[in-house]
Amino acid sequence: MRYFSANEDRLVLRGSLRDELVRGAFWVFVAPAGMAFVGWSVFALAGAAGTAPLALTAAGLSLGCAASGLFGLYKMASASRHAASERAHIDLGERVITLAGETPRVFRTPTEVRVVRRRLLGWELRLEGDERLTLLRRVPHGSGRALARAADALAEALGVPSRVPTSARRAVGVVPDDPRTWAGLCYVPLDGVNIAYCLLALVSADEPRLRFAARQSLLLAPLEIALAVLVTGCAGVPLAAVSAPLELGLAGVFCPLALLGLIRLTVRLVATFRARRGEVWVMPWLAPIARRWAPVRPRGAADSER
Repeated sequence: MRYFSANEDRLVLRGSLRDELVRGAFWVFVAPAGMAFVGWSVFALAGAAGTAPLALTAAGLSLGCAASGLFGLYKMASASRHAASERAHIDLGERVITLAGETPRVFRTPTEVRVVRRRLLGWELRLEGDERLTLLRRVPHGSGRALARAADALAEALGVPSRVPTSARRAVGVVPDDPRTWAGLCYVPLDGVNIAYCLLALVSADEPRLRFAARQSLLLAPLEIALAVLVTGCAGVPLAAVSAPLELGLAGVFCPLALLGLIRLTVRLVATFRARRGEVWVMPWLAPIARRWAPVRPRGAADSER
């Protein structure tokens, strides 16, 4: 469970490395894109005002994107430290609770475990009773479902009721909680999107099938690029050598590339659906390397070794 773990009488609430990485990725990729959209709008409005407003807008846009990207990289680099700093320990045997950055105190059984929405700041996990204690802060809205499960598990361990908003139980984030869905997104034929899901899985996930899907998808990407370069060279060099007309040359290059793109799309869609079903599919052309990463013995491997 992402936010909660229990070891006999010792309960631990901890921050999520995945949440910190997603926050950093937002500042690196999403925020600069939003600034660029605003910048182009300003360009369109200030285009007739002369060169000075355009230069100031361009300078401000460049500085804003650079600052956002650097801040996002810092957030991603320090994600592990920030996630580890948000931690709460409850020792039911000793009746002691230790919050992040605070000294241990006497633990009094709460009346309920509650998940509270803090608008733009996300969710909070609290213990309500004679003393209100906030165990986790600023949990992203999309992680509400995982936090709801943690709240239910904590309430069961403490023997008290839990109060969780329905919106938290139904929350859907950018990164899915289901590892099979996440593995399918690692193969999705959208360049950049699949790589982002793969890298995030390798950094923050422990599920073997998910990590295998991420590694195999990353291994497939350079092979796709190499095949595209090879097809372009094999089709373009002979046409250039015989001084073929421009139209014939373009058709001779783009037709094989279109066929290669269709094959790539088919392969990635098949891999996406098979990963979504929880299957481990070792692609035959990647088998010499990818088979080493397979978490289970691939179907048919025993027959091929006989």
